[in-house]
Amino acid sequence: MELFIIDEWEEIEDALKEGNLELMEVVSKVVKRGVKRKFKKVTMFSVAFRDEPDYVYDWILESDQYKIMLENCLDVYTKHEMYEECIEIKKMIDSL
Repeated sequence: MELFIIDEWEEIEDALKEGNLELMEVVSKVVKRGVKRKFKKVTMFSVAFRDEPDYVYDWILESDQYKIMLENCLDVYTKHEMYEECIEIKKMIDSL
């Protein structure tokens, strides 16, 4: 599981909204595993604040949100012309 060290929550929220490739690759990997294994939820990644490194927060995604998150990943991969990943994600979306 990936751990991101941040200063403020907005960093992660902005990265998700803006389609940060590094973050979306982590999310894609975790969500694909959740779909394949039929998990009811997955921990997409963990976050710790730079000024409070002893406290770690998990970012959880429920299974009813898998499709939306995979569609977001698909958009990002399309923008980056990562077509093999697009095909894999599209097949997974269609299976939901």
